[in-house]
Amino acid sequence: MTLFRGEGMSANMKEEFSLEQFAAAIVAIRDEIGKINKEADKKIKKLEHEKEALEKYCEEKLEQLGSESVKTNSGTIMRQVKTRYSTSNWDEFYRLIQTEDRPELLEKRVHQTNFKEFLEENPDKEPKGLNIFRETKIVVRRG
Repeated sequence: MTLFRGEGMSANMKEEFSLEQFAAAIVAIRDEIGKINKEADKKIKKLEHEKEALEKYCEEKLEQLGSESVKTNSGTIMRQVKTRYSTSNWDEFYRLIQTEDRPELLEKRVHQTNFKEFLEENPDKEPKGLNIFRETKIVVRRG
């Protein structure tokens, strides 16, 4: 149940519809977006599964050939190693960072929920240079 199609609405059109109709239209659009996303997710999942099977086959072939890469007319197939790091002992990791004076070993970002709670509990401790971005949006809950 879409109220309108096309670009924007004129002032006259806005007055013709009730908030009930706007809420219904927003819910209907949101439902349609959800339906489309769900269908797309299923297709993407199927394609990703097919791609993984093809990549596994290519990896096996590279292994058989004893090669790290093979050039084809369609593209070069390469074996790539991705390394990631994590820790189960943050105290020891922090000690290493302090001992070696290497703060760049951590990523710089603010934990949104924890910092929001901190500021709510300590409004007088807002640090200099803090950037705050607020966005207001309309939310429609089902009736």
